[in-house]
Amino acid sequence: MIIEDRRLWDLPVRTTEGREAGRIKHIVFDLTSLKIWGLEVEARGIFTGRKCLPWEKIVALGLEGAVIDKAKDLQSDLSVLLGKRKEGGEIIGLRATTQSNSHLGRVHDLQIDAESGLLVRFLLRQLLNERIIPRQFLVTINRRQAVFQDEVLKPTFDKLASQTSCFEPVK
Repeated sequence: MIIEDRRLWDLPVRTTEGREAGRIKHIVFDLTSLKIWGLEVEARGIFTGRKCLPWEKIVALGLEGAVIDKAKDLQSDLSVLLGKRKEGGEIIGLRATTQSNSHLGRVHDLQIDAESGLLVRFLLRQLLNERIIPRQFLVTINRRQAVFQDEVLKPTFDKLASQTSCFEPVK
């Protein structure tokens, strides 16, 4: 299932027994693999406050939120998560350009494969225009910008992008 990043914000994190352990506050990506590294969660109950939930501790992720085995899977030590967040910055809001430095807008949202945690598409917005660009067209990403292939400027790109699988390399 493909889910938009923003739709996950403030959804519950529940244990497999159905108890709410907290709410998703932020999704942290590894910029090298373009995969979810973990979630920042606002914990509920006795151990309130911000907690780290590494991707490998998530049993399921969907439009109803995240499922974990036990509430103790939420980690109090935020140092690694905050380091990853600082290293990668915020993907949403990043400036998006092409290799030839043509401005495409800003990253407005992300589409994620809920089973693998992979970022599969970037949703860009510039004034009243919106575009969806599959991850295969990404050249590089850093704290300041996401750079896409010049191919995305071609008039036929939107048709090509809609026919391209998110998991296959572009030929």
